[in-house]
Amino acid sequence: LKMQIKDPDVEIIKLYGKNANSYIGPIREVLSAKKDLYINTKSIFFYNNIGWQINLRDNNCILIPLKKLDKVFDIFQNIKNSSLYSKFNFFDLRIMGRVYMSKKEC
Repeated sequence: LKMQIKDPDVEIIKLYGKNANSYIGPIREVLSAKKDLYINTKSIFFYNNIGWQINLRDNNCILIPLKKLDKVFDIFQNIKNSSLYSKFNFFDLRIMGRVYMSKKEC
């Protein structure tokens, strides 16, 4: 696949995972609504029956479930706006009502 991008400021989000294209619809819709998160997304990994890993340009990453993405991204936005975001770089939000944060590299 060869692509010609005329706008040098355009950043392409890399998508990985088996059949990731089949499941990208819901996450694409939510990312389109959350412009700041969309702009800061570097790559997205799909893990079948597990969820998504979103790697951000600031080297932080988020693990999210396959469903209820609006709620999960709202929770993450609250974390990002708090002092917790600068203390950790790995955020696992796959279990509703619980957030696991660590300094683990993505």
